[in-house]
Amino acid sequence: RVALDVTSRRVETLVELVEAITTLQDLEAKPLQIGEVLPSELLKTACQMAAQRAVGNDIVLNCDCPPDTPAFPGDYTRLTQALHQLLDNACKFSHEGSEVLVTAQARSEDQTMCISVVDHGIGIPHQEHGRIFERFYQVDGGLTRRYGGTGLGLALAKEIVEAHGGTVVVESEVG
Repeated sequence: RVALDVTSRRVETLVELVEAITTLQDLEAKPLQIGEVLPSELLKTACQMAAQRAVGNDIVLNCDCPPDTPAFPGDYTRLTQALHQLLDNACKFSHEGSEVLVTAQARSEDQTMCISVVDHGIGIPHQEHGRIFERFYQVDGGLTRRYGGTGLGLALAKEIVEAHGGTVVVESEVG
C-alpha cells in the first residue's frame, strides 16, 4: 500500500509538471483568447477545481464575489488556470481545518479587477517573496518533500496574469 501511494503521488507530480510546461509553452506560442470574463464564474470554476485538494487537506474553501461585480476582458481558460494554481497552493500549505478565501472586487479608481486569495498557511519568509514566482523555485527543499509540487504553479499563475497586463503580489509572513 505504501509503495502504491508513493507511486501515485509521483505520477500526480509528473502530470502536474507536463501540464504546467505545456501551458507555459502555449502562453509563448498562442495568443490569449480574450472574451468577457464574469468574476463570479471565474471564482466558482477555480474553486471547483481546487475542491479536491481542499477536502483532502480539511480546508474550508470560500468564494466571495458580489453579484454586481462587472465582467472584464480576459482569457477565461487561462485565468481559471492561474486562479486554480493560487488556490491549490493556498490549500496545499494551509493548516488543517483552516479557511482559504478567494474574493473579487472591481476597483473603479483604476478600472481594474482585484482577485485575492487569502489563506492561513505556514507563511513565506519576507526574503523569499521576490523568488516564489520564478519557474522551478521552491522556498525549502524540506517543504518540497513534505508538500510536493513542481515549483511551476506560482510561476504559471504569474505569467498568465502578466500576459493580461496584470500583476501578482504576495503578502505573507512565517506563521
